[in-house]
Amino acid sequence: MLRSILISTLLLISVSSGCTDKKSPVKVDIPEDDPSLQYKGICAERASESGSLICPQSSGDCDPGCDYYISNSGNDSNSGTSPEAAWKSISMISQNASSGGGTFCLARGETFRGEITFGDFVYADSSNPVVITSWGDRNAQPPIVAGSKVLSGTWQVSDFSPQVMMMDVSGILWEDLPYERFGTTWTPHDMVFQLFIDGEIQTLARFPDTGDGESVMDEDVPLTAGHYSVIDQVNGRTYTDLALETSDISGGEVDWSGAGIVYRSIRWIIMRNEVESSSVSAHSFTATSNLECADNCEGFGYMLIDHISAISTPGEWFYDEESKHLYLYPPVGINLAEAEVEVSVYRKHMEPPAWASSSAQPELERSYGIALRQGSGIEVRGINFKHYSGAAVSGVSTISDASADDPASSTNIKIESCRMEFTGPAGVNITKWGDINAVPGNILISGNTFIGQSSQAIYLQVPDAEISCNTISDVGNLEHYSRFGMEGSGLTVHDQGKSIMSTGNNHLILYNRFERTSSAAISFRNKNTLIAYNFIRNACYTKADCGGIETYTWNDGFSSESIQGSVISRNIILHTLGGSEGCGNNCAGPLGQGMFLDYGAQNYAVRKNVVADSTTAGLLLQRNSGVLVRDNILYANNRVNNPGWLMGQLMIISADGVSTSAVIENNTMFAAQPHHKILGVRNEKATTAAEYNGNGYYHPFAFDCETDNHYWNDFSTFEVENTEMKKFHTTKWPQYTGETMDSLDWYWHRQEITQYLSENLIHNGTFDTGTDGWSVNSWSDVTISSAEHSVFGPCLQFNRNGSEGGGIDAISPAFNLEVGKTYEVRFWIAPDESSPLTAAILRYDGGREFLIPSGEAREVTLVFKAETSGESTLLFGAYPFYPDTFYIDSVSIREVVVSDFKNSAIIRFSEEIPDTRSVLIYNDTDNDEVVTLPGPFAEPDGEIHTQNITVPSFGAVIIIPEQQTIRPVH
Repeated sequence: MLRSILISTLLLISVSSGCTDKKSPVKVDIPEDDPSLQYKGICAERASESGSLICPQSSGDCDPGCDYYISNSGNDSNSGTSPEAAWKSISMISQNASSGGGTFCLARGETFRGEITFGDFVYADSSNPVVITSWGDRNAQPPIVAGSKVLSGTWQVSDFSPQVMMMDVSGILWEDLPYERFGTTWTPHDMVFQLFIDGEIQTLARFPDTGDGESVMDEDVPLTAGHYSVIDQVNGRTYTDLALETSDISGGEVDWSGAGIVYRSIRWIIMRNEVESSSVSAHSFTATSNLECADNCEGFGYMLIDHISAISTPGEWFYDEESKHLYLYPPVGINLAEAEVEVSVYRKHMEPPAWASSSAQPELERSYGIALRQGSGIEVRGINFKHYSGAAVSGVSTISDASADDPASSTNIKIESCRMEFTGPAGVNITKWGDINAVPGNILISGNTFIGQSSQAIYLQVPDAEISCNTISDVGNLEHYSRFGMEGSGLTVHDQGKSIMSTGNNHLILYNRFERTSSAAISFRNKNTLIAYNFIRNACYTKADCGGIETYTWNDGFSSESIQGSVISRNIILHTLGGSEGCGNNCAGPLGQGMFLDYGAQNYAVRKNVVADSTTAGLLLQRNSGVLVRDNILYANNRVNNPGWLMGQLMIISADGVSTSAVIENNTMFAAQPHHKILGVRNEKATTAAEYNGNGYYHPFAFDCETDNHYWNDFSTFEVENTEMKKFHTTKWPQYTGETMDSLDWYWHRQEITQYLSENLIHNGTFDTGTDGWSVNSWSDVTISSAEHSVFGPCLQFNRNGSEGGGIDAISPAFNLEVGKTYEVRFWIAPDESSPLTAAILRYDGGREFLIPSGEAREVTLVFKAETSGESTLLFGAYPFYPDTFYIDSVSIREVVVSDFKNSAIIRFSEEIPDTRSVLIYNDTDNDEVVTLPGPFAEPDGEIHTQNITVPSFGAVIIIPEQQTIRPVH
């Protein structure tokens, strides 16, 4: 019995924009209660339910009350009603399924090849469903239902190259009788979709080989690059690439005609085309139609696949449709004479059905483990599916309402405890067209494992579904591409590569685990949906401009009901990558948000999530209205500061004249690198975009100031409205927003000095005996003088005295630099005690640093590599004409050896605490966990833990070694 979603208790939060040029809803109904707690521990419950149904006996063989038995030793002429009278073929299931239900059991430890295809109208009652499960030895592996065909031919050295082997598969793969259509003879036949050697997937021949292409990734993103070669020039449909191979391993010239093209269109789209012709002399190919990408595709990445001349490394293969020869460069360490060779297939040139249009072209037909068609009341439990070209389980319905004569289709379906491995574009694909929310779906997809789908693990376009406790990995992996890329799941190029695609209201998406998914791990467009307890790592692996969890409305606006009433709670999202490899010069930067809640999302809640180490924003609210963001931990996001549009642990972007109207409260936001930002608001004043209450803003590198100076980068929060940017340190932020908040009173230097190689090169950097050796430009009104400061004691006082423009500096005594050597500049600076400092500038060899120091005295360090040899000075000045007064002391410049500090780490509670400046410890279990500490550590709010710390269930803590929280003392 599926639990219903209880998100009915709402807190009415009225948020007024307070600004006449922004429209705000009169009221914003945001879910206040957190319904996730009632589902805590549901995986144990689901596993127990499924296990008791698969094998209800406490000992002996499993027999879940089978009505019919299927075994490789059976015979289809048998009755099928006992193990001794078992059927042989899985096709007997669909032939005998009826509205009366029945349990069909496959023998454990056996492999069954083929498809189970139900008729268009198999409607079993939910109380007496059609069940497909297993029977037999409880210690045996679950039965395998495989779409692959075993190739029993003989390998021989190919006619292409002595390095490549060849098998004649004519007579092994299926071929039907020819038919006439449009004056042409067509012969339906099998085509090879994917190849497996001893169960391991092999790589379809491609240029360039993985890792050998010209495409690159940002050095801060730990992804393998070189999947693509790069287009250098475009002329119509002809694309020139000077790196395009013109000869193959046979030594012959390459004609790339007929090759598939997989290419990067834009950040979030990978598309497909075909080669019409090619030119060896021009290093070019001509596509059958224009490639669709920005900048006319110059600088964009592509690969050519499924061509014999692309075979160049072990494991690559190609199937020649005309000769019916399979070519393979043998994998390393494999004896092909003894290996099991399997191919998944699709069917080409299939004759259109009788009801099709007279102009319909011959069709391509994919294979499915179970084709539900429009069936209902069907349960699949404890089956392993492998090697299909469509999906493991697929159901498509065109019925949008129920009636006495025509019951609703695609309802009352359960898929539990199954394994789906390389099953084509999708694992489970159940869709309903028309009004998809007209009839409750009552769908359960739970406890399954999905591996290697090319587009989606799960695509549900039905209401009232639970997707829980599934493990999903390697969806949309570039290395495993077929000729069709990500096509075939029924989704557009915008949505391909999203592991769970969820539409239809009232979904529960709980306790799923994701590892390496091409685009979003979870993409949803549902009202009253709960997304909770999911663990997501390495989302947006091969696509960018996406999020670990994402949403956007169908019509790109606020008129849709969107995700109203939905709650995103207690999820852990780590290392969202935003892979932009091959995306051209204008979109080359990684762009991965932990959560990307986009385009009209409204009236929902985001609470108690952990989001860490995203390449751009941790949480992006773009074109939202009415969202509660509460009790989240956002840590070390904004890893790559490119593009700057999406900086921040939390980023709010308003649009269409609609206020975001958010409530942002009790969140912990921690920046772990100098370039990280805490929070940004664009296209609206921060004070109208949201209410802010009790958040923790922690940035150990930022300086304390409010300014619009475009040179200043050491800020932690910002606002951009009408192109005007305001920058804040976190201590200035509450003065602007009226928030009561928490921030740090300590700070970190940027680089670690591991060795000093010289004494101080500055004469008189302490000013103990005055300002001897320091000077100003004679033509300026600037003065420097010896002063007594309450913190520094003797120091240098700088006075601008009304001077403006360049050259208004305090100039240090000269010193000598050597080109290529590394130097550290270190000094203390303080504002005038009666007038806080707003800006200052330090100029040094070939560079400059804009300083916005805090209202208190602060030590500043920077490291640079000398660009020239010879005499140099340090210049401390005002920019462009402020401040009036500041004080400096303890100025030094020394040759040094430096290394980057290890500023952050992300570990599971069971792992050893590393030697870093900060650590996020997460807990992805149902129980609170106690972690033993190797010494005293502080949380960002200052609480000290000396022996251990408790990490809450599906939560995290941030800890900092206590010595890292001690503010430097002059």
